[in-house]
Amino acid sequence: MARAQNLDLAEAKAIQQRTDRARSLFVKRLYRADPSDPKWYHLVLDTTVFSAEQSVTVLADAARAYFTTLGGPEPGLRS
Repeated sequence: MARAQNLDLAEAKAIQQRTDRARSLFVKRLYRADPSDPKWYHLVLDTTVFSAEQSVTVLADAARAYFTTLGGPEPGLRS
């Protein structure tokens, strides 16, 4: 973000923290849920550890497993 918006690192970090806080408050107020609670997520992927290509592969494999092996809803349909 810092490079993309031509900001120094401290400025970019402050903006990101404000944005994260605002999004968290939005979810808490609207849904009365803590967005940091892992029970709301099927998969958590740390994209600072994986390349973009690796992340796509992990996500595609997980989606394929969910929709075929684990009996999730048919792709494209909402449950």
